[in-house]
Amino acid sequence: MHIFPYLREQINSGKTREEIYRILDSVTDSRKFIWFPNAEFSGKVSSFYFTIRPEFGYRNSFAPVLTGTMTEKKEGTMIDIVLQLHIFVRMFIVVWSGGLFLFFLFGVLGVYMDIIDGTGGIILILVPIGMITASQIIMRFGFYSSARKAQKRLRELIC
Repeated sequence: MHIFPYLREQINSGKTREEIYRILDSVTDSRKFIWFPNAEFSGKVSSFYFTIRPEFGYRNSFAPVLTGTMTEKKEGTMIDIVLQLHIFVRMFIVVWSGGLFLFFLFGVLGVYMDIIDGTGGIILILVPIGMITASQIIMRFGFYSSARKAQKRLRELIC
């Protein structure tokens, strides 16, 4: 099991790399720091690679970043795609989980050294475990649900 959710996919398309570039470019808004994009995706598209993020019309911090490379083959184009969380979301989760892990360690050390009584120590041990578990469930649900939508739409566009 990975700490952060991600998906890897390979799509074979009968279209040329330039056709795929034009299609992706037509549905991608390349402006940075836009609050209300008027396209299906936002990001950067070139004729060899793309880094795009789906726009669902609502804020979703766990929406995937799709990074893909396009390779021309005899029968069409092969697109290698990696879907992963945005780097700032990953950094936040590391800091958040690290802080919770410290509270967990304080609880374990407090109970072990008899500094904290049984009930307080149990709470200091169980609450961080529960919060880390809840954050993993929320992160994975948010990521995979939006990643599947983005994958489906991308396949519709380029296949």
